[in-house]
Amino acid sequence: MLKFKFTLKGDEGTKEFTAGRSSLWKATEEGAKLPDSPVKSAKQDYMWVYFAAQQNGLLGELGVPDGASIGEAIDILADSYDYDIEQAKDDAPLASAHAK
Repeated sequence: MLKFKFTLKGDEGTKEFTAGRSSLWKATEEGAKLPDSPVKSAKQDYMWVYFAAQQNGLLGELGVPDGASIGEAIDILADSYDYDIEQAKDDAPLASAHAK
C-alpha cells in the first residue's frame, strides 16, 4: 500500500504522521480549482498537508479551527509549519501488473 510520511516543523515542535494516496487525490482535485498564480503550486502542496492531516484527525491539533474553509486552513498551516513529504519507508513496492 502506498503511504506518505508527513513531517511538519513549527514553533510548537515537530509533528509526524502518514497518509494514503487519497489525500493526494483530494488535494489535486481541489488545487485544480485555484486560479493560476505564482503561488498556486505552494498552495497545492499545503492542500496535500491539509487533506493528510484531515485524514488523520489532526487539524485541530495543528491549529486549524472547526469550520475553517480549506483556504483558511492552508493559510494557517503555511504560516505555522514547514513540511517534508516522503514515501513511507515501510511501504511495499507497487505491483508491476494486476493480480490474476
